[in-house]
Amino acid sequence: MRTGAEYQDALHDGRRVWVLGDGLIDDVTVHPATRAVVDEYAAWYDRHLDPAWQDVVLTPPDANGDRAPWGYIVPRNAADLSRVGRSFSKTTFLSAGNLTHRRRPSHRSRSVMRPPTAS
Repeated sequence: MRTGAEYQDALHDGRRVWVLGDGLIDDVTVHPATRAVVDEYAAWYDRHLDPAWQDVVLTPPDANGDRAPWGYIVPRNAADLSRVGRSFSKTTFLSAGNLTHRRRPSHRSRSVMRPPTAS
């Protein structure tokens, strides 16, 4: 998982972004129309490294002590699904729902998942 600063640095890649009313902008990390969203994304990444948030946004350690973001995990049982929901709920609450799962970096993994089938 990258840091928020690494995410922000990655946005300096030559992309061309137009903002309605302002036209082409130079830097999405500082422009008033985009800065708040960039900052929230950066905070989302940083929460994964913050010990106070790790039990909310990361899985319990596996046998090797590694943890994974709940946003990228396919729930295997009801407990996993509950933890994914808890992570989503707590992180979405911070932006009053203005940045929902469709805008989070983990959305892509959610959009390609299918519900588990009964065995």
